[in-house]
Amino acid sequence: MSPEKFDSDGKDYNVFSGDVWSLGLTLMELYIGHYPYMQPGKESENKSVIWEICFEEPPCMPEDASEHFKDFIQCCLQKDWTKRWTALQLLSHPFIISARQNVGLGSIKLGTKRENSVQSIGEIGDLVAVRKKARV
Repeated sequence: MSPEKFDSDGKDYNVFSGDVWSLGLTLMELYIGHYPYMQPGKESENKSVIWEICFEEPPCMPEDASEHFKDFIQCCLQKDWTKRWTALQLLSHPFIISARQNVGLGSIKLGTKRENSVQSIGEIGDLVAVRKKARV
């Protein structure tokens, strides 16, 4: 969970910014092979992990990671959610642009709508209804 979810003080925050935080931690975990707030082979108490997320500096990428990747992770793991990049901003980050070019996917069409998400609440209702019928 992102720092603002633990320590919101009743303040408003953008819920999507927590998703960006989680993306950064997930990518970092895939790269280093363990959850960034836990040492490999050691168990941590939830309290200590929460403390680190809220009050310590975000974890750093290893030096062998590319500069673009390290910067991308840093953009995701800004403690202050107002300084954290949005998903739309991340799509234009050099790490993503170079990755897309390296695999031949071309340019990204940037928009402000969530075009690939479920289009309407009606569709979600349909999905839930199908799931319920499958259980019967």
